[in-house]
Amino acid sequence: MAFTDGVFRVSNVNNSTENTEFSTLELLELSINTVLFLLISVGNLLTIIAVYKTPSLQTIPNMFVVSLAVADFLTGFAILYYMFNMIPVLEYYFNNMKYLCIVRYALVYTYIAQSVLSLCLISVDRLLYIKYPLRYLTSVTARNAGIMIAISWIFSLIIGTVPLYNYIWVDATGCTNNLTKEFQVYGAFSVFVVCVMCTFYCYFEITRIALRQRRTIKALQVASAYLDGKYCSVDNGYLKSVKLFAVVFFAFLLFWMPINILSLVMQLSNYDVPSWSIYIAITFGYINSGTNFLIYAWGNNLFRRAFLKIFICCVRSSTVSH
Repeated sequence: MAFTDGVFRVSNVNNSTENTEFSTLELLELSINTVLFLLISVGNLLTIIAVYKTPSLQTIPNMFVVSLAVADFLTGFAILYYMFNMIPVLEYYFNNMKYLCIVRYALVYTYIAQSVLSLCLISVDRLLYIKYPLRYLTSVTARNAGIMIAISWIFSLIIGTVPLYNYIWVDATGCTNNLTKEFQVYGAFSVFVVCVMCTFYCYFEITRIALRQRRTIKALQVASAYLDGKYCSVDNGYLKSVKLFAVVFFAFLLFWMPINILSLVMQLSNYDVPSWSIYIAITFGYINSGTNFLIYAWGNNLFRRAFLKIFICCVRSSTVSH
C-alpha cells in the first residue's frame, strides 16, 4: 500500500496546454486503464448485486465481502479519475493544480486501505466462528458487523486523507514526488503490514484449530452430525468458505506485494526504479480489484449461480428491449 509518486503514468508529463493529441504510449495506457475500469466496475457490481438479490448469500461474512467489493468498485472510479489526467487538454491542469493532483492519492489510499482492512475483518470473523462457536452466535450479529465495517471505513478515510494535508508541493515540478517518506513508509505501509500479519495469524489459527478438532473427532469416534450441530467449526461448508477467503487474501497479497516492495526500496535506498516497472507493478495491483468475483464464482456455488442468474436476466432484458 506504499505507492511511490508518479506511478500512475509511464509516459512523460507534458505541462503545455498546447498538446492536444495522444501519443502511442498514452493511447496504450488509456486502453489498459479502460479495460481495468470495466473489469473492476462490472465484477464488483456483480458481487454487490448477487448478495443483495440472493437471501442465501446474506450472511455476516458476506457483509465484509460486500464492504470489500464496494472498496474495489470505488478503486475502479479512482482509475477513471487518472484517465482524465491522460486527456491532453486536461493534463496540464491535473498536473499543476495542487489539489487535483493530491486528491488522486487520497482516493487510492482510502480504497486500498479499506480493501486490506476488509480482508483482515473476514479472517477475524472466521477465527471467532471456529474458536468461540457458541459466543459467536450471540455476539457477532449483523449490527455488530455493521459497526465494525463502519469503523474500518472511518479508519481508511483517516489514513487515505493524510496526503491532503501532509504533502510536498513544488510549483516547478508540479505533480511529482508529492508524498512524504514518513507517510508512505511509517503510515500506509505500516497499516498494510499490520493487517497482513493479523490475517496470516488468523488463518494459521483457523488451520490449527480445525486440524485439532478433526483429530479429536476421529479419536473419540463421535457422530459427526452431533458435533457439526454443536461446534459448527468442522463443517465442510465452513472449511470451504475459509479456503475461499484465504485464496482472496493471498491473491491480494500476490498482486499488491510488487508495488509495495518497489516503493519501499525507493523510499529507503533512494534507488531510481524504472518508471515502466512501477507502472507494471501498480497495474498488476489494480487487476486484483477486478478478480475477486472470479474467485467467488470459482469457489462458491451460491455466488456462481447468482452471477449466472444476473447474466441471464441481463441477456433477457436486452433481448426484450430489442
